[in-house]
Amino acid sequence: MKKYLALVSTLFCLASTQPCWAGGSVSFADDVKPLLDQQPALKKLILDTFEVSNIGVGVRLGRHFTELGGARIAPYEFEATSKVSGKKFLLTIHCKTVFVLANGKEAGEDEIFSATETRQTFTHFSVAPVPVSGVGVRKTPCR
Repeated sequence: MKKYLALVSTLFCLASTQPCWAGGSVSFADDVKPLLDQQPALKKLILDTFEVSNIGVGVRLGRHFTELGGARIAPYEFEATSKVSGKKFLLTIHCKTVFVLANGKEAGEDEIFSATETRQTFTHFSVAPVPVSGVGVRKTPCR
């Protein structure tokens, strides 16, 4: 009976635990708009269609990145309001991220924590209804 209760308790805890993401604030104007310049047609589509909030979230690199801890990388998420309907959406900007070593070479999989910079290439964007809890799952607090 004790083993059964332990199993049920463990499964309950796993099912009720929310994901904890390390997110960090980013500025649409300062951090993301320059990336959109890489694909002018997509940039125009986004800016013509949506009013994009200036503050969003990106993936925050942790302290195990010795030189890049605290830096933000894609995907970036912003609340965006349709200029036609006024409805709110979650705009996600996707990039290919390359980690670069101090010698200028691309970091291998086993070297990314030693990288000194990132290079991001804007690849595409996606749009979805705003989640009930607000913009992005990364706002879930770590407990």
